[in-house]
Amino acid sequence: MNTELDNLKLRVEGKVIKYDAQKSFGFIRIISQDYKLNNRDAFIYYKDIEPEKNSFKKLVEGQLVEFDLYKRDKGFVAKNLSIIEGQNGNFN
Repeated sequence: MNTELDNLKLRVEGKVIKYDAQKSFGFIRIISQDYKLNNRDAFIYYKDIEPEKNSFKKLVEGQLVEFDLYKRDKGFVAKNLSIIEGQNGNFN
């Protein structure tokens, strides 16, 4: 069954809700004006995090990020994730 979310690719913002550096994956809560996307979660792999200038790939819970959102069979996936400038984490 096709829905309007199938084959979705958008640039959106979100908030890191969980990231396990040892396992190299985590989850981002989508922040969107679109009620079909807002407050849904996207999976993020370490390889899809863009490194910060002169820094390592690192995510902290509560950090605000932007990313390309893709819809896959098992849910949403974040790719090309970058930290929103000025956000270094440690907020809730």
